[in-house]
This record gives sequence, C-alpha cells and structure tokens, in this order.
Amino acid sequence: MSWWEGGIGATLADAAGRRTRIGGQPARLSFRNHAGCPVGADKAVVATIQPPDPFAGVELLWVTACLRGPDFAANEAAFGEMLSTLRFEPTQ
Repeated sequence: MSWWEGGIGATLADAAGRRTRIGGQPARLSFRNHAGCPVGADKAVVATIQPPDPFAGVELLWVTACLRGPDFAANEAAFGEMLSTLRFEPTQ
C-alpha cells in the first residue's frame, strides 16, 4: 500500500472512480490495472480523498493498494476496512 499527498491544482472532480466518502470526506474509489505497482500485483485499488480545508496545504490524498489474486474480493474488503478507519483531525 502506498500513500501520496499533493495535487497542486488538482480537484476531486478530476479523479476517476465512483463517488464515496472516506473519513467523512468526499472521495473517489477506482480500480486499475497493475501499472505502477512494484510488487507483482494483478490490479490496483486507488482511493482519492479530498481532505478537510485547510489540511496542511494538501489538496488531495491518494491511497493505493496493489492486489494479487486469486481472492480479489477478500483483498478489496480488507482495503475497504482499512479505509473505514481513517479519520481527519484539525491541524494545529
């Protein structure tokens, strides 16, 4: 799994995937081929999250899980469970 932040000028509207909420924040969840996964994955699940404003100057967060078969459903469910634990606290 990898975490990325940034997105200067990017908006959630630019992100692919179905609309959802993660940690109470607007997000998109997309499924992609394994491109960009360094671990021999078969596919990737990417969560693009719009953190609260302001959130330390970060416009978007990306969380990517690289998955291998044969049990994609269980792996996707585990990733979804992890995403369900995310919370955003106000920055100081």
